[in-house]
Amino acid sequence: MPGKDNFIEYQDARDFLDAAYELLRVAPAVDLTSDGRAAFDKLRNEIFATLDPPEPNHPVPAIEVKVVIERAERGLGG
Repeated sequence: MPGKDNFIEYQDARDFLDAAYELLRVAPAVDLTSDGRAAFDKLRNEIFATLDPPEPNHPVPAIEVKVVIERAERGLGG
């Protein structure tokens, strides 16, 4: 099993973001505003960039992740 078992939720979130990215890539009718894209990219390329959290003892606080997710959600167009 890839990664460490105690980070399974983190890995699930990362895989979900990869799946969402693929859907956005192949579904031209669904688009993100520039801020939505920036938020989505931050989630995918910074917060959940690696298979395991880069700093397991100091993860990004859940409230900060929620704020970025909400920005991405508000940025959905279509």
